[in-house]
Amino acid sequence: MICVDKDAKKIGKLNTGEVPIYEPGLDALMARNVAAGRLSFTTDLAAAVDGAAAVFIAVGTPTRRGDGQADLTYVMTAA
Repeated sequence: MICVDKDAKKIGKLNTGEVPIYEPGLDALMARNVAAGRLSFTTDLAAAVDGAAAVFIAVGTPTRRGDGQADLTYVMTAA
């Protein structure tokens, strides 16, 4: 799995094993999968998606004011 972010600083931290969010056990899980070659981090979107069978977009999806529907603006921008 290749994780992509446009924030080079965040990717640099992830590549050194620094987890930007707190989730019990996540640091060990991440380290284990990086060491096994199953997980990597990059800012190079084109290289990351080249030949990918599936791409997951993980961005904020706030609700729209008034009707409560998901605001997909961030999803569409990322896509």
